[in-house]
Amino acid sequence: MNLAALAGLGSGQLATIAPYLESCPVQIGELAREQDVAVRICRLDSRISGQVLLDPESGRYLIRINRREARQRQRFIIARGLAHFLLHRDIIDRSPPAGQC
Repeated sequence: MNLAALAGLGSGQLATIAPYLESCPVQIGELAREQDVAVRICRLDSRISGQVLLDPESGRYLIRINRREARQRQRFIIARGLAHFLLHRDIIDRSPPAGQC
């Protein structure tokens, strides 16, 4: 995440993610759990790498990853989904529900 993106975060969000930015590689799965964002590997259309959505059944946010993606790409998709969750949660909340995994 670049400095311009960090400027869009609130102080509480910055305090939450700051410890994770000190390690390499970033423990992206732990950060997702701390944010109460579930991560699921799914069978998605080949044109879709991943999605972040509000699961209407559980009320939790969910990052879905296409199972066909390489492991390194899956990590990127989680990180990108978390960035969308942190910066654009209002847009996610207004998005139509997606199908099941």
